[in-house]
Amino acid sequence: MPQYLNQPLYPDTFYHIYNRGNNRENLFYNEDNYEYFIMKYRKYLSDFMDTYCYCLLPNHFHFFVKVKPEKEIRDLVEDLANLPVHQIISEQFRLFFLGYAKAISKQQKRTGSLFQKPFRRKKVTDDRYMTAVIYYIHNNPVHHGFRKRLTDYPLSSYPALCGNDPCWLKRDEVISHFGGLSNFIEYHNKQKPDTDITDFIIEEDE
Repeated sequence: MPQYLNQPLYPDTFYHIYNRGNNRENLFYNEDNYEYFIMKYRKYLSDFMDTYCYCLLPNHFHFFVKVKPEKEIRDLVEDLANLPVHQIISEQFRLFFLGYAKAISKQQKRTGSLFQKPFRRKKVTDDRYMTAVIYYIHNNPVHHGFRKRLTDYPLSSYPALCGNDPCWLKRDEVISHFGGLSNFIEYHNKQKPDTDITDFIIEEDE
């Protein structure tokens, strides 16, 4: 696996996060599992990073996030003040994965690791690629043949980003990045993004 897929998660930095089930097994078995997964994610990670978009599929998931500034993170974990921030973030991910995996192992009466290790991440530093990654994540159900149109898939952030209900995602920032809601919707209705996203398809790297 390329080293950059296991890079530390640094403060004030955007990342595309991906993980899948160990041996490509399912992570989700029913609708409640998806809801529980997001609940655990928010419990352990929402204070440490901002989430811009996501997509959950039966055996893998994607998030596009920005790790919060160092001061905000250290204020949350005074007892871990001596650790580098990237280790603090890694510990929060560990707790998130462990909490979810315990529930699924009990539900499915399974043993062994649920998630592939390590989870994959790529730094996103370019606005054009930020646009493409958001599209790619929302288009993942189409990419994998679960839907013909990404707008029909309920287990991604696309519906919430298009709506008006209270939202835990950085909706205003995402919509502003695309130049408004109509542009956001129009871009997602295209056959493919304007930017080549080959370098960001981390789920197929080995």
